[in-house]
Amino acid sequence: MNCLTQLSALIIDSEYKIVIKPQLYANDAQRDRLLIELATGSCVDIMDTGFLPENAVDAGVLVDMLPLIDEDPDLIRNDFIEPLLELMTSSGGLYEYTSRFTLLTMTVQPELFHR
Repeated sequence: MNCLTQLSALIIDSEYKIVIKPQLYANDAQRDRLLIELATGSCVDIMDTGFLPENAVDAGVLVDMLPLIDEDPDLIRNDFIEPLLELMTSSGGLYEYTSRFTLLTMTVQPELFHR
């Protein structure tokens, strides 16, 4: 939620307002209710997409954010780490965004390869 808090702070003087209401969908019935809300447009604007079915993009319940990035004068696609942006892209669009990632690396002593 840190990214939402930061975004909210940026638009304090704006006509827009961000209200953070954490909601958990703990079972299939609650998840189904969420899908119905998405289909009818009466749902939240920003959400964790981890609980959505894999066909959520094809079903049209999510909006492509790439056109919004392209229209923004202060934001360009090159502002993102290219491989990470590519991983977040699905069906030619950006439907979800991760605010953080972990990079795992491994080092090996060179002499181990010269035996």
